[in-house]
Amino acid sequence: MLTFAVIFGQCSDQSATVRAKALSILGECIESSDRSVVEIFDIIFSEEVDRQTTGAEELEEETDIVELLQGEEPINITAALLPKASVIMNLLKERAVDEKVHVRKNALQLLLSVTRRHRRYLTQDLLKLLGNACRDVSMLIRRNSAQMMTDLLCEHSENEAVQKIWARSVLPLVIDGETRVQEKALECADQFVLRSLVGNDSQKGWILLEVIIELGLDIYLSKAVEMWSRQQQIPAQLLRTLLSNSEQRPRAALTLVAIFARHATIDNNVKKFALDYLQENIGSTNSVNIYCIQQVYKVIAATLPSMSKENVQTIREISSRFVANSQLSTNVITTACDMVVFCIQQQVADEDKARKEAAEWAGEIISSSGEFLSIHLRKQENVSPEEEEQLARWIFTLGCVGLHCPQQVNKRHFLLLQHAAFQPESGVDAPIPFSQPQSQPKRKLPPRLQAAAVISLGKLSVQHEEMAKRLIPGLGLLLETTPHEAVRNNIVCCLCDWVIHYATAIDPVMPQVTACLRDPTPAVRKQTLVLLIHLLQEDYLKIRGTFFFRILQLACDDDESLRDLALFYVTQRLLHRKPTIIQQHFIECVFHFNDYKGHPTYNRHALTDREKKLFSIAGQQHTRRRFQIYQFMLQNLDDEARFQLTFRLTRDVLHGVVEEVMSLKNASTEAVLKDALAILSCDDIKLASLSASTDDDPVEKEDIAQAIVQSTKKAIIAQVVKRNVIENIVPIVVALKRKLAANKSSLMGNLMLFLRELMKDYKDEIQEILAEDRQLMVEIDLDIKRFEQQERMQ
Repeated sequence: MLTFAVIFGQCSDQSATVRAKALSILGECIESSDRSVVEIFDIIFSEEVDRQTTGAEELEEETDIVELLQGEEPINITAALLPKASVIMNLLKERAVDEKVHVRKNALQLLLSVTRRHRRYLTQDLLKLLGNACRDVSMLIRRNSAQMMTDLLCEHSENEAVQKIWARSVLPLVIDGETRVQEKALECADQFVLRSLVGNDSQKGWILLEVIIELGLDIYLSKAVEMWSRQQQIPAQLLRTLLSNSEQRPRAALTLVAIFARHATIDNNVKKFALDYLQENIGSTNSVNIYCIQQVYKVIAATLPSMSKENVQTIREISSRFVANSQLSTNVITTACDMVVFCIQQQVADEDKARKEAAEWAGEIISSSGEFLSIHLRKQENVSPEEEEQLARWIFTLGCVGLHCPQQVNKRHFLLLQHAAFQPESGVDAPIPFSQPQSQPKRKLPPRLQAAAVISLGKLSVQHEEMAKRLIPGLGLLLETTPHEAVRNNIVCCLCDWVIHYATAIDPVMPQVTACLRDPTPAVRKQTLVLLIHLLQEDYLKIRGTFFFRILQLACDDDESLRDLALFYVTQRLLHRKPTIIQQHFIECVFHFNDYKGHPTYNRHALTDREKKLFSIAGQQHTRRRFQIYQFMLQNLDDEARFQLTFRLTRDVLHGVVEEVMSLKNASTEAVLKDALAILSCDDIKLASLSASTDDDPVEKEDIAQAIVQSTKKAIIAQVVKRNVIENIVPIVVALKRKLAANKSSLMGNLMLFLRELMKDYKDEIQEILAEDRQLMVEIDLDIKRFEQQERMQ
C-alpha cells in the first residue's frame, strides 16, 4: 500500500519524465494478475471504500507521502494511505491533457485500463476526453488514441455512446496529415467495417455503419474505401453481402455500394440491381426509399459508361418521364436531371449535337414549369399541402433543368421565382421590377417554397450574370431579415456558389454570409462553415477583415460537431497553408474580442450593430469563451512564436497603458489589459525549452533527426529570451506597476500574478537586471509575498 501511495504521489512530480514513468508503473500494476496488487485496486475502486481508521479522511487529504517517509515516527500502513478512486480518476484526466506527450500517452492508456476493470468509470466525459485525444497535436497521441478507441469499441461494441465517439474521433483520421496516423485509422476502420461485415458477427459492423451514416461521416468512409481499393484490400464477397442486405438495412447497404461504385470495380450484378431498384422505387415518397434512390443514382452515374445502350436508354426514359411529369421528390429532382443529361452525353458522341438534344429536352420542361407556376402563383387562396408539394417540385425542376439549358430561361421565369423568394412580409423589395406592376403575383407562399425559389434562382443565375448582380443585394438583405432557417440556409448556398463566378459582386454581402456562423440554428452554422472552408481551400475566398476571428469563435461554439470541424480546419488545413496566421492575428484578437475602439493600430474594422451583437464576446460574462480561444491559439504556437507574442503583448498592451496610448479611464482598456496579463501568466505561453529539460519527452527512432533540430532551435531561443526579452519586459512591468498603483487600479492583482510567474521562471536574470536598484527588488519581493498572503486569506 505504501509503495502504491508513493508511486501515485510521483504522478504529480515536477519532472515530466518522473510523471510519465510513475503512470507507466501504475499501468503495469493495474494489468497485473498478482493477488496483492489486485486487492489494492479492489480496495481503491470498490463501490464502497471502507476506511475506518480515525481521521482517515483528513489523513488522505493532508498527508504528504514524502514527508511521511522522511519522518522518524513509525508509519501506520492502512487503507487510509490509498487515494480514493475519484482522486485517481481526476488526476489521470489532468495528466491526459498534460503538456508533455508521453505523460498524456501513459495517462490515456491508464484510463483505458481502469475502464476495462471497472466499467462504471466509462462515462460520457471520459469518452469525450479519449475522443479529443484523437485530435491531439502530437502524431503519437493521435495514433495511439485511435488504437485505444478501437480496443474500447471491441469491448463495448453495443454501447451507442462508444460507437458515436469512435465514428467522430477515429474515422476522420483517415485524412490526417501524418501518414502513420492515416494507416492506423485505416487499419481500425478495416477491422470494424470491412472485416466485420463479412465476418461471423456482422451485426456489429452493420450497426456501426448505420451510426457513421446517421452522423453524416460517410465522406470519411469514402476516403477509406478509395485507399483500400488502391491497396486491393476489399474482400471479394463484400458487395454480395451488401446487396443481400439491401432490404433489411437499405440505407447502410446502398450507401456503401454507392461508395464502392466510385472507387472500386463493380460487376454486372450490381448494375442490374441498381437498374431494377430504380424502376421499382423512383416515384416513392417514403423517406428511406428517397435516400436509397439517391444512392442508386450514384451507383448508376459511376457505372453508366460501361452499361449497354439499352440500359442507358432505359435510365434516360425513366428519369426524363418522372421529371417531366413532376413525380419525383424534391430531393431527387437534381440528380435525375443530371442523369438525363449524362445519358444524352453517353448516347451522342458529338458534343454540339448532345448539347442540342439536351436543350430540346430541357426546353419543353422549362416551358411546362413556367406555365404551371404562372397559373398557381396568381391564385388568391391559401396554398394547400398537396399544392405546396407540386409547387415545390416545379420550382426545383425549373432551377435544375434551367441550369442545363440557360438559353431557354427568360426574364419571366426569373420574375416568377423572384416573387416566391421575396415575399411581401420579408420587408425586402424585389430586386428585378415587373414591367407591369399590376401583373405581379400577390399570392402568399409558405417558407418551404420561398427556400426552394432561392435555390432555383441561384442555379439559373450561374449563367445569367446580369440577373445575379441585380439579385445579390436583395438576397444579402433577405439573409439578415428572414426568420426562416431554410431560407437563410439556401441563400448562403446560393451566394457561396456565386463567389466562384462573381467574386467582386459578392464581396459587399460576404459580412452577411459570415455572420451566419453565429446563426441560432446549428444546421445553418455548419452549412455556412462547410461552404466557406471549401471556398478557402480552393482559393476563391481570402481571409480578410474579421473573417478569421469569426472562424476562431467557433472553437467555443455550443455545438460539438461544429467545434470539431472548425478546430480540424484550422489545425489540419489552414495552419499548413498559413503557418503564421495565429501569430499574426493574436494581439488583434485580444483587442477585437474585447471590443476595444480607438487604438491607432488594432481593431480598426467597421462593423454593423447587428454584427457587433452577434459576435460580441466582450465583458466579464464571456471571459471563459475568450480564454478557450486564447488557449487554442497558444497551443498551436511554437516556442519562437510564443517568444515573439510575449514581447509584442508586453510592448503593445502593457507599454501602451504606461505611455497612455490606451487610457485606464476607458473600461475596454482594463478588459484588454486584464486579458493580456492573464495570457502572459498562463502555462500555455511558456517556452517548452525553458520549462522542461531536454529528456522530458522521449522520441521514437524515426523522429530523432527532427528532435535534434527542434532541440537546437529551442536552445537558441532560450539564450535569446533569457537576456533580451527580460531586459525589455521587466522595465515595462515595473513602470506598469507604478502606473496601476498611482491609479489604485483593481488590476494590480493581475499584474502581480504575471510578476510572480516572471520571478519563478527568470529570477536570476531579474535579480541581475535590478542589482543596481536593491530597493525596487525588495519592494517587488514584498509585494509578491503580500499578494500571496492575500490569496491564502481568500
